[in-house]
Amino acid sequence: MSPLQVMKDGFYSEIINNILMGRVRGKQDLHREKIRLCRKYNIRGVPPDSEIIKHLPDYLSSEEKELLLSVLRKKPVRTVSGVTVVAVMTSPADCPHGRCVPCP
Repeated sequence: MSPLQVMKDGFYSEIINNILMGRVRGKQDLHREKIRLCRKYNIRGVPPDSEIIKHLPDYLSSEEKELLLSVLRKKPVRTVSGVTVVAVMTSPADCPHGRCVPCP
């Protein structure tokens, strides 16, 4: 394993641990902590949240994963804002009544 990979692994494990310990609670805390750890581990560029999600260990409980994802997700699920995705499928045949747009 290269020294760069060892540093990045340390970065990911420390940021995950800090979130689980409650030291990082929101996006602003997360951003500050990522910058601090990048300086500590001499990593150029701040890794995106998606990279941290990719490095989540498999042994975490579902509660721990949910806590981590709540901090690392970019934005909440769209249904919270009132926008719900709905798919409407129309039948390929013409309407038997002849006057409406396709009947379901």
